[in-house]
Amino acid sequence: MWLKICLITFILFLNAAEYGIAQQISYRGGLYYSSGTYFFDEITRSFQVSNGLTISYNKLTVTATFPFIVQSSPWVSYSAGGGIPTGGTQSREVRRAGFGNHMGTGSGRNSRLTMKDTTSYRHSGFSDPTLMSGYRIFSGHQGKTLLFVNANLKIPISGPSVGFGTGAWDTGLGLSASQRVGTSWMVFADVMHWWMGDMDELPLNNTLAYGVGIGKIFTGTKWIINGNYSGFTSIVENYPSPKNISLGTGYRHSDRLFMNTTAGMGLSETSPDFSFGLGWSLQI
Repeated sequence: MWLKICLITFILFLNAAEYGIAQQISYRGGLYYSSGTYFFDEITRSFQVSNGLTISYNKLTVTATFPFIVQSSPWVSYSAGGGIPTGGTQSREVRRAGFGNHMGTGSGRNSRLTMKDTTSYRHSGFSDPTLMSGYRIFSGHQGKTLLFVNANLKIPISGPSVGFGTGAWDTGLGLSASQRVGTSWMVFADVMHWWMGDMDELPLNNTLAYGVGIGKIFTGTKWIINGNYSGFTSIVENYPSPKNISLGTGYRHSDRLFMNTTAGMGLSETSPDFSFGLGWSLQI
């Protein structure tokens, strides 16, 4: 989820800045909170602090992100695409349960997995860093159409008991595109295939991540708004696929500083019920 927010912010920022892509180094940071029961019988609350560095040169942009996570339970693990309810230190129980079609996709669901918090884990720690790169392969007249090829890599330095990582490498390859409509509207879409590394006691499916959205740049002001629908195909076998909707705003404080906020809602058992993020990008 957080990488999708970075991607949307980057594309909208390029358009708001009259499509200029200059050589630059930027510091990117963010605060992200999420809360949800997922398919468990207790709520998991997560707070993430993200720090990263972006280097842009001509058509290429590379971002390294380093997250620190504070979480109330070990049951949600983190990949490059966001949190996954794997059961963490008790992932074997999730695999055994295999709720499958017995679980619904809307509110009012009553199929819950009871997890006993009996394992040893730290409530906070540095999670897996991620490298994200994008190469602009096409730019239409005045940058109204942009097409990128993207590659992502999650480096496993943490595990379920420390940092809430999966303990495995994740790699992704995909495309993203944006199209400016008229003078102030934009539509954007992205798709990425993820090769997911397995946890010790829970195999994870390779998955297809996707997202579509619309944004509006308020001409003559420094404000941007956008809405987004995103999801994945099934990551954990026999469990629903993650789906989310979000609404965000962005503010270009200056040529060097851009800030954005995003609020989201999960549409399936494998997504958080609610999420909120605050991000910023500062050109060094």
